Amino acid sequence: MAQAAGDGMIKSVPGMGAVLSAFVLVTALGAEPPRDAAGPAQPPDPQFQAVAREFGFSLLQIVAQIEQLYVRPVSRADLIESGVVGLYEAVRQPVPSTLHQDVQRANDAELLALLMRVREALGDHDALRGPRALLVALNALPRALDPYCGLTGPKEFQVLDQNGNVPHTGLEFPLAPGMPSFVGLMPDGVRFGQEPLRAVRANLPGGPVRIIGVQPGSPGQKAGVRPGDLVVAVDGKPPEDAGFAAAFQRLLPVRSGVPVDFSTLTSAVKLRLLRPERAEPIDVTIVPAVYRAESIFGARRRLDGAWDYWLDQSERIGYIRVGLIQSHSYSEFAEAIKSLRSTTLRGLVLDLRWCPGGYLKPSATIARQLLAPDRTVIASQRDKNGQVTRVEAYPIEIEATDFPMVVLVNGATSGGGELIAAALQDHGRAVIAGQRTAGKSSVQEPLERFGIPLKITTSLLLRPKNREPNAIPAALAEEWPVRPDPGREILGSAELSRQLKTGWLLHTLRPVGSTEALFIDDPDNDPQRQAAVQMLRGLMER
Repeated sequence: MAQAAGDGMIKSVPGMGAVLSAFVLVTALGAEPPRDAAGPAQPPDPQFQAVAREFGFSLLQIVAQIEQLYVRPVSRADLIESGVVGLYEAVRQPVPSTLHQDVQRANDAELLALLMRVREALGDHDALRGPRALLVALNALPRALDPYCGLTGPKEFQVLDQNGNVPHTGLEFPLAPGMPSFVGLMPDGVRFGQEPLRAVRANLPGGPVRIIGVQPGSPGQKAGVRPGDLVVAVDGKPPEDAGFAAAFQRLLPVRSGVPVDFSTLTSAVKLRLLRPERAEPIDVTIVPAVYRAESIFGARRRLDGAWDYWLDQSERIGYIRVGLIQSHSYSEFAEAIKSLRSTTLRGLVLDLRWCPGGYLKPSATIARQLLAPDRTVIASQRDKNGQVTRVEAYPIEIEATDFPMVVLVNGATSGGGELIAAALQDHGRAVIAGQRTAGKSSVQEPLERFGIPLKITTSLLLRPKNREPNAIPAALAEEWPVRPDPGREILGSAELSRQLKTGWLLHTLRPVGSTEALFIDDPDNDPQRQAAVQMLRGLMER
């Protein structure tokens, strides 16, 4: 679960003196380590030596901060080794057999020298050019940490206007093979050696570019674009055209650090797409615009594009599905509840299936709106020093406690979705039904260096029912995952789960006015939701 930047941005860390001293020492003595097994020496190149020095110093600085702030003890040597292994793998070279020994016995100065020599030995390979070397190394660090650490994705690095809106087409792309898709979103002002980051932005594959994500509520979603579509032309220019790269840049989010005139994002972009299940290409026109990505969904869209949260209006049964929990999601959720309570709401199905989590405080605020009184503990978090603090919520506009609820969860419910389900379960506010959740019991915070977003785990979550905050981490982890209430498990095959996930994604992205029939349009195709509705009817009758 991510911690919102305003909730706990990491600004400075003690213990950097050793790294600075190492930098001064290696700069004075040169980059030759005692022994690093980094491969044959390359002819000295003063310009590339400067690039290697900047890489080594940057990675060592970041690693020192991680060592100080990570929720569990972690050694600097293990982090460095993971990063170096990532470099070798990126260029498809064998990892030296002595690397582990060399890294583990090295002091700070020797680690810095080793990093510089490795960087020089691997050369100006395309996979490591410019900032990519540092990105590759950082992307490999979770091997020494946990799977929830690492480089953040495009949704966590997009530029927002003063109201939390995004100037963008809403399309997401993997801009460089094997690299996180946010590479193209980084600011031009950052340099690594002699190469600015805008050179990475221009690096596109030689053929069609696959769309890996479409944000709900975006111009791309409204135009009918889907994940998996291949972009084969932009404004009539195919990938082999010299002007394709420049035209393609218009599909990307505004970069961090670049001044934005939000009123000028009105120029239409014409795309030709190939969709796997269709023989003929699809032509769409997208007008980049300022929008707010949707994260709270209902049973169907109305003709104006807004969500209808009534699952069965005659019985006054509401339905709210939660997606990626973003900074504004709690206010979206409040509006959904208000729309249902404008008439008599008798019961609610809260669907947290496939909720990947998101920001911590907005997640807690969604739970807070369904619980009362204000002093109710939503969750707590424990840092590496054993200090336990309550997870706080934003001030709320509503208290929605006067109707029964069934909460649907499954194995893809994670982070903030689990926090909401656990709070409602522990306080007896709702019936929890479905399947056990993912069990992500940790909180990540951004550690921003050089404009590169990196998140690390800084604390462990405690459920409201926890009475032993001093328990060892392994015991705390046993509180998770969230399990359905006794007798409320709803089984389903892996194939059904795949169909439902795809079905609900296409349902979310279906543009207004589309007449295409979808799998999820038939209520009987989602037996899990049907079972939840039956449970809710039983609660309403009581």
